[in-house]
Amino acid sequence: MFGLSGSGKMRGRSSPLSTGSGRTDPHIPLKIQETCETVTMLAICLGMETPVTTINSNGNLVLLSEKHHPVTLDITYASSNNFTGKPIYQSSQCFLHIDALTCLLKATELLRPLNLRLKIWDAFRPLSAQQILFQHMPNPDYVGNPESDPCPHCRGVAVDLTITDRFGKELDMGSQFDDFRPLAHHGNALVSEEAQRNRLMLAGVMNIAGFKPLVTEWWHYQLPNVESYPLIPEAETPEGIM
Repeated sequence: MFGLSGSGKMRGRSSPLSTGSGRTDPHIPLKIQETCETVTMLAICLGMETPVTTINSNGNLVLLSEKHHPVTLDITYASSNNFTGKPIYQSSQCFLHIDALTCLLKATELLRPLNLRLKIWDAFRPLSAQQILFQHMPNPDYVGNPESDPCPHCRGVAVDLTITDRFGKELDMGSQFDDFRPLAHHGNALVSEEAQRNRLMLAGVMNIAGFKPLVTEWWHYQLPNVESYPLIPEAETPEGIM
């Protein structure tokens, strides 16, 4: 039976980064091993069997899937249904830094008693994709310049998302995703009362879970210490995205 030992470690189930004998892999930093254990425990508490798999050589990107995580994925930039009018990604795979995944799972747990679910439009974004988006929208209030701005998506620590009801219908947030107008800003007085409530609920849940908002985009949340995470170079981008 799954549980915790007196030291707080998992027992009765191997860590996703442990060796077959149950010992942790000495080649993977201890902080990442401990974070993987936290993610796995959260997922098991949510009733999800989640084999956490690190992808790039920094050992920090995790593949999200609807099968293993209690979220809905609708990766906008993998289709032409985005503000550029063309697919940016070749694949709809979704990756997130393991620290951000820990927080995301906390957010899903907060919404679960309300029969609400998170729907993700974007998470990790390769630098080359960021450059394409910046060429179409060269305004750092909405799309950062990959050559000079922090670009949290390119570090794997930002996520674009909304809330859906138990039938999968998106809650009214007052504007569409990637609406680059003041209407999408937090606190905009032109947004309906219902949309204001929904935005505040999303903001509250994400804040409690450990994320920080972006004032110009109601859908964007990121870890607060963005620049402590390195930009992920193209050579370490998971294969098949671009």
